[in-house]
Amino acid sequence: MDAAGIPVPKTNGKNPIRGMSLLPHMLSTGKKTIPERTMIFELWGNIGLRKGDYKLWSNIGREHSPDWDALVAELEHTNLTLFDLSKDVGEKNDLRTEFPEVYASLKTELIDHFSRINAEYPVGGSSAVQHKEKPKRQEITTTVAPKLRSQDQFFKKRDRNGDGVITLEEYIGNPKGRNVPALTKRFKKIDSNGDGRLQLDELRIQTK
Repeated sequence: MDAAGIPVPKTNGKNPIRGMSLLPHMLSTGKKTIPERTMIFELWGNIGLRKGDYKLWSNIGREHSPDWDALVAELEHTNLTLFDLSKDVGEKNDLRTEFPEVYASLKTELIDHFSRINAEYPVGGSSAVQHKEKPKRQEITTTVAPKLRSQDQFFKKRDRNGDGVITLEEYIGNPKGRNVPALTKRFKKIDSNGDGRLQLDELRIQTK
């Protein structure tokens, strides 16, 4: 936008614009430095953070995206990998246990970021665009089956006593180190009949 002379809006949907123009850096042939900042990415469960020489990364599975509450809850108890890219460009050496303070700080920053997201993935568009993209939309529907299978696996894992339902305690699991309020909120959202017993059909409906 800066290069094209287009005014940058203050918000991106519901969120403030988080970014900076790289044009001054480029026009100075790299002489004008770019302020240190944290870069965060997420694409269907492939999630990470880059700050300075350090990179934090994990693939937590696409069943948690784009449900931000579920993604945050999963991040709470997921062991991510920590790399020092200044010494390990190939990302082969996980430094999570070697630098626990760096790991904890970056993971907290990552979780805080996704806890504040109030946007949804874009869907739809003008009728003309929808008509034009109709063949692609048909292709997208073929990905539902793998997603449902992943929910079956998730349900089987959480249903620890095998009684065909998941209680809130089973859904949360070991509460140590987990975001219990976020998990509780997510459970109540899926529990459509409010009986405190989550069934597989309720989980499947929530993912549609």
